[in-house]
Amino acid sequence: MQQFQHILFVSHGIEHDLNAMKQALSLAHNNQAQLNILIVTPPFPRALDAYKTAYQQALVEKLQKSAISLQAELGIHISQAIDIAFETTKPQEIHIIQRVIREGYDLLIKAVESNDENEGFKALDMELVRKCPCPVWLFRARNPLLETARVAVAIDPEIEEKREEELSIKLLQVADSLSATLKSELSIITCWDYPLENTLRNSPFIGIEPEHIETIVHEQDINHRKSLDFLINQANLVGPMQIYHKRGLPDMVIPQLITELNIDVLIMGTIGRTGIPGFIIGNTAENVLQKISCSLLALKPNGFISPVKSS
Repeated sequence: MQQFQHILFVSHGIEHDLNAMKQALSLAHNNQAQLNILIVTPPFPRALDAYKTAYQQALVEKLQKSAISLQAELGIHISQAIDIAFETTKPQEIHIIQRVIREGYDLLIKAVESNDENEGFKALDMELVRKCPCPVWLFRARNPLLETARVAVAIDPEIEEKREEELSIKLLQVADSLSATLKSELSIITCWDYPLENTLRNSPFIGIEPEHIETIVHEQDINHRKSLDFLINQANLVGPMQIYHKRGLPDMVIPQLITELNIDVLIMGTIGRTGIPGFIIGNTAENVLQKISCSLLALKPNGFISPVKSS
C-alpha cells in the first residue's frame, strides 16, 4: 500500500474502537510507520479534578494492553513506541486536525461514530473528512476479518483540472495497493448520465430524430468509458480488478453497488469543483457518504489547504 509513515489513531477509549485500532496496528506494521494514539474525551468535570490523572492513566493502560493483545492476535510486533496523548478541548474536530497539521501525520484512522442506522457518518467524522489535510480512514467493522476485506474505489473520469486527474490516479493506485495487501479483487466503480436526454426526446420545439439522440447518448457512454480506461492505464494497476461502468447518479449507483458487492472499504476523493482551496466537500461526495454502510478511506488532491489553522 502507499507508504504511510506517520499514522494517528483517534480513539474515544472505548470497546467500540478496537477493530479500528487493529486496522491501525496492521497498517503501521505493513508500512513500518510510526503510530500514535490520540484519546478524545469530553472535558473532565472540574468537580472531579482530583480524579482526572487517575482516569486518564486508566485509559492509557487499557489502550496499551489492547495494543499488545491485538498485535499478538495479528501475529505482528511493532518495535517503535506508541505515544498516547489526550485531547479534551472542544470543538474536538478542530483540535484533532490541528494536531495532524502540527505533527505532520499522513494518515488519520478512527472508528466511525456510533450510528443506529449503520450508514452515513455523524458530524465529527464528516468534519474530519471535509477539513483534515491528510487521508482519513473511517473504520466501520462490517467484516472483522481484515485479510478478506473487499475494496472498491469510486472514480469520476470527467476531468476538468489537472489536480482532478492526479487525484483519480492516486485513488486508483492506493486502491490497487490496498487490494493487494488484503489479497482481494479491486472493484472500480464509475457512473455516467446524460441529463438532457428526456428534454431532447420530449420537447416539441427541438425536433431531433430519436436515432440521433440514441447516437449522442451512446457516444457519451463510450467517451466516459474511454476516459476511465485512460486513467486506469495511467495508474499502472497490477492487481486483479473488476470495472462497474453504470449509468445513473453517483448517490444512487455507488451505495447500491456497495451493498450488492458487499464492499468493506470504499476509497474516494472528496473535494468538489469549487475552485476555492480547502472549500469543504463536494455535494456529490456528501450525498454518497450519507448512504454508504462500509468503511471509508477519503483522499484529497495534492495542494489541499485545510481551512483549519495549525494553532
